[in-house]
Amino acid sequence: MSDERSFYYYAGGRRLPIEPVDDLVAVAFEERIPERRRAEVEAAPRPAGALGPSPALLARNIVIHHPGAPAAIGPGRIDVFATRLSRAPSVRFVTRVFRDPRTGLHMVLTDEFAVRFKPGVTAQQVAALNARFGVEPVEQKLYAPNQWLMRVRDPSPLRTLEVANAYHEHELVEWAEPNFIMELQLRFRSNQWHLNNTGQTIPPLPPGVVGEDVRAHQAWAITRGSGNVTVAVIDTGVDIPKPGVPGDTGHPGLMVNIAPDGRSFTGGPPNDPTPDFPDPDGAAGHGTSCAGVVAGAGGRIDGVAPRCKILPIKIDFVDANRVSDAIHYSAQRAQVLSNSWGMPFSNQIEQALTDVIRNGREGKGTVVLFACGNDDARVPIGDQSTVEGVISIGASTNVGSRAGYSNFGDAIDSPDPDPNVRLKRLSVLAPSAGVDSLNARGLAVGGTPDGSSENIYTTDVRGVQGFNPPGPGVTDVDDLDYTGLFSGTSSACPLAAGICALMLSVNADLTAAQVKYILEATADKIGTADGRTGVPRSRPNPGEEAHYEPATGYDVRDTGLSGYGFGRTNAERAVKVSRGDPLPQLVRPEAGAPELRERLPVVLERIPGTNRFVSRAVVELVDARRDADQLSAPDRLFVRGGPGGFLRAVFQPAGGGRPMADEVEIEGQL
Repeated sequence: MSDERSFYYYAGGRRLPIEPVDDLVAVAFEERIPERRRAEVEAAPRPAGALGPSPALLARNIVIHHPGAPAAIGPGRIDVFATRLSRAPSVRFVTRVFRDPRTGLHMVLTDEFAVRFKPGVTAQQVAALNARFGVEPVEQKLYAPNQWLMRVRDPSPLRTLEVANAYHEHELVEWAEPNFIMELQLRFRSNQWHLNNTGQTIPPLPPGVVGEDVRAHQAWAITRGSGNVTVAVIDTGVDIPKPGVPGDTGHPGLMVNIAPDGRSFTGGPPNDPTPDFPDPDGAAGHGTSCAGVVAGAGGRIDGVAPRCKILPIKIDFVDANRVSDAIHYSAQRAQVLSNSWGMPFSNQIEQALTDVIRNGREGKGTVVLFACGNDDARVPIGDQSTVEGVISIGASTNVGSRAGYSNFGDAIDSPDPDPNVRLKRLSVLAPSAGVDSLNARGLAVGGTPDGSSENIYTTDVRGVQGFNPPGPGVTDVDDLDYTGLFSGTSSACPLAAGICALMLSVNADLTAAQVKYILEATADKIGTADGRTGVPRSRPNPGEEAHYEPATGYDVRDTGLSGYGFGRTNAERAVKVSRGDPLPQLVRPEAGAPELRERLPVVLERIPGTNRFVSRAVVELVDARRDADQLSAPDRLFVRGGPGGFLRAVFQPAGGGRPMADEVEIEGQL
């Protein structure tokens, strides 16, 4: 039985519903959790999917408590129980636990909320509002002086939620939201076929398709990366030497590339970004495997950027304020941020991502990538991968198909701030694995439903605490410091992040927008079966062939969704174009195909004060000043994608050049 009251918080300018969990409360102790209680919590068995102890919760003296007595469980009764429990001398507060209805992820209410005041609001006005609601400031954000972390002085089980909503509705406030501690949705899923596919597989499974990879070896002929380029792996921590443990030398396949100043934002020691154990969810090794995909070196596997650096950043089960701090911290020390996780929608996290994409790298913008998720569905509403400027990464297989779990993007982009309305394209796919990791170890001789037959080989937490050894009936590589079972868009994202690092290694002046553009414009058009993609004939999922639009190079289905985005990342092409080579022809025309000129009706609007034009019919017209030596700005523009990479568009202004319905001539082979 669930609580029939309506609960919600504000994010993205609208109410987002949340579901109360009627058999759990969060208990915060005054100083530290009593040792007896901590031992009980850590040792207690729990069913799969249930919310259990987290090092981040324990570090903040919070435990998740189940009342035990049936009389205390259920709507209304759980509030009475929480109120009674909060009167205990050692307890600081007791709050409710909620669940995101979209994802099922738990959201633990605390005594904190975040608020961003409107420009011009004075300190006196803030103090008066705080006094009215019994609130005290905790932290003023250096990057946004009008944004604060606040604390409710005497929180009842629901008081912080009520106060945060009241602040959001106040005329002085831009937005406010509870600083939930939120459960991460981790995006899981030599034999390093993703770097060089020779058709390898584990018998008796069918072989992969030769060439269905990112062409890493060809890219390495140009660069294996630069030590001046760092990728922050924001995840569950990385297996480096644990502070205070004598003789710990860290993972032999990672240490050569570990950057200094790794940091934990979980509430534990800040200088300890190593995985947390015990690990009841079996996910602590996730960050270590991601790090190996990016820049593993010196051991038994190679990362795609084996001479770039890795910045270990640990977040795990933390609140949105700490995640936003982790994003800002990372952007001050790394050029690329790799994120193989998702959380319920948060203004704080979206604002932090927007800040670093716009302002990082001394104004060039930090390159931010997110895994798009593994639900075989449209990218979730409000997902971090939909934030403007983020590179959204899906997964492909060793046979050139979309991985059966990889989420879909939208056919068009829309900047609408309403997360229920805004549409976001999927950027590109990167090789990962099939729909069921276990099939790659012989449990299904026929292979996976999407036709794939291999997972990703990468680093694992040393010893027996990581993914390897796996569960009963499944085999992995002999060396327990590595695994061949990593998969999902969790693996695809760091692979694409490493390719972005290679691009910046040959041209550090690229903006974040240019990195995103080049990565998309140089992608292989996989998922077709007509042999015209410029790559070996792939084996797309039945009924899931890609349909790349000639004018944009973007896959669009009849449903309005996209499974392949702009295609699969090609490291060789991306590096070459980054260093200054012309964009290659991306679509192979049939022999003797005539050159065509297609006229597309569009509406062009000049962005005031710039030489940039926006069109809703032709996606993302590029800055006319970008190649001033070739263009006579502002009347000739480049247009995204298609034959030759850039299509030349000639803007023909009418009536003195005022923005109006005109036509753009698209030249090229179609």
